[in-house]
Amino acid sequence: MRTTVHVNGAAARLALRPPHPRRWSPDAPHLYGFRFRLRHHGQLLDEVWSYAGLRDIQLRDGRFLLNGQDTFLAMVMDQGYWPDGLLAAPSDAALRADVE
Repeated sequence: MRTTVHVNGAAARLALRPPHPRRWSPDAPHLYGFRFRLRHHGQLLDEVWSYAGLRDIQLRDGRFLLNGQDTFLAMVMDQGYWPDGLLAAPSDAALRADVE
């Protein structure tokens, strides 16, 4: 799938609709790869590669539903963002403060 969005401001909104979307689940962890390119007058200024999964998440009657199905969570991961160390906390105290 390929699309182009032209904007005059500092932000853009992009909606992609795959022709046959596949939902992500633990049993079928399908991910879509994508690349965003920022160009000005044809010159490439920046480029980002990443990936994403499509899913529907709901909380209903105290239950967690993933793609409409009851799903039991053994635990939930909390992953802080540390700009100076990527995924590593700068200190034990900072990690403790993030969890607390």
